[in-house]
Amino acid sequence: MAYLPAELHLDGQLSVAQTLEFWSRVRRDVDASYRDELCQRLGLDPSRTTRNLSTGNKRKVGLVGAFMSRPELLILDEPTNGLDPLLQDEFQKLVNECRYQGQSVLLSSHILSEIEAVADSVAVIRSGRIVARGSMASLLKRSECEIRVRLNAPATVPEQIRQLPGLRSVELRSSEVIDIVWSGPVQPLLRELAHLPVDSILAPEPNLSEAFKGYYSAEDRAAPSVETA
Repeated sequence: MAYLPAELHLDGQLSVAQTLEFWSRVRRDVDASYRDELCQRLGLDPSRTTRNLSTGNKRKVGLVGAFMSRPELLILDEPTNGLDPLLQDEFQKLVNECRYQGQSVLLSSHILSEIEAVADSVAVIRSGRIVARGSMASLLKRSECEIRVRLNAPATVPEQIRQLPGLRSVELRSSEVIDIVWSGPVQPLLRELAHLPVDSILAPEPNLSEAFKGYYSAEDRAAPSVETA
């Protein structure tokens, strides 16, 4: 098992190379060539002293330390904090490589796009409790979607639409534009929209961010976390 904490404390008197070498001796199962490859992929200079490292570079040291022994289980807490977008992409490649090799990764992160890119299953934690758990597909099915309906003639929102159980909100932005927040199968809504002079319907694919927000009420804005595997 390997663990990367959200706050990584390093011995400021050691260089990056000395730190990784010490961790390698403790584990006794590290491929030095793979460790060096990880440093190159993450743009980590082993000659630097850890005392002067930025948050992002400290995070790189922790990532190399976690991945270098190819553990059966990696536990990673906010692993890309301080990394630029290119290195976040490289991290996602590393996680996918672990998956293909049969390793398991438990990842806790507030970067929902990152989770969506790598996770097989997701757990949403609210106030210390797991409030949703399942595959990415199952969580996305439960997410709310924002739909914009453009009309080719002025109209009002029919009462039949306002009474649909999947309707979360509806707003007539103008006489020819209707904004709808919807949850669940969309067929009932489409049947009612067919009675209107619809010119176009814009309905973006649901994402984890929208699904995630659905588990939090307006009264409860406590900062949540997501754990994934």
